[in-house]
Amino acid sequence: MHKLTIRLPEAMVERAKIRAVREKTSLQKMVTAALEAYLRTPLKRQQEDVQ
Repeated sequence: MHKLTIRLPEAMVERAKIRAVREKTSLQKMVTAALEAYLRTPLKRQQEDVQ
């Protein structure tokens, strides 16, 4: 496991913490699941790639 420091808006962190508590999970697990879901989506092509 790799330790990572990121900067997020305080309001977002508070919402995420509340959601994690409500879902009975850790913030780490929730963020990991969200990032994994994001990385599974197809890469969006840039405008210049389409032309």
